[in-house]
Amino acid sequence: MIPSWLGKAEKRLGFIQIPGLAKFLIGMSVAVGLLNFFNPRFPAQLVLDPGLLLSGQVWRAVTFLFVPYAFDALGILIWVLWLFVFLPQLEWMLGDFGFTLICLVSALATAAVSALYGAVLSNTAIYAALFLAYAHLNPETQILLFFFFPVKIKWIGAAVWAYLLLTFLFSGPAWRLELLSGLSGYALFFGPAHWQELRFWIRRLKNRGRY
Repeated sequence: MIPSWLGKAEKRLGFIQIPGLAKFLIGMSVAVGLLNFFNPRFPAQLVLDPGLLLSGQVWRAVTFLFVPYAFDALGILIWVLWLFVFLPQLEWMLGDFGFTLICLVSALATAAVSALYGAVLSNTAIYAALFLAYAHLNPETQILLFFFFPVKIKWIGAAVWAYLLLTFLFSGPAWRLELLSGLSGYALFFGPAHWQELRFWIRRLKNRGRY
């Protein structure tokens, strides 16, 4: 469900919304990927490098969102197609303000963690969290995995959650920091609902134990 506080927040902070942000993010990913073919050093001007961020290159707190996951032609194509699957739909469901807010919170949290701990962080966890937000709101939606296999979004979301949990447990501190900060926007929007679900589940287990 869309959080109930979103409407009140929009009345106070509505000026931050960026209409069409989803398509802009996708377009910039395409642009950065193409520019990399002509100038492989160009993406380095956008990544979240904490030293350069603190030296005054503050644009990196946002531009790291434009960097695609891979830079080969196939990698860029898969990345862009994946973003097209859910980003515009998530923006439509959350509205311009909600989508801008969830992206902004995640990006600023990741930038802050990068600066505080001196770690170069990517946007992978942020886009994974945005996909999980889409899966949370559209669990029964079905897509063709690899263009052939019909799969419901909720099962892909479960697989993503499992992957994130495993990598958090067995990866280094940099990825753990990136994951926690990248999930901050998701936690803000959907954390309270998950907490209520967890409490309800625990209460049911306790009640079963009494009988």
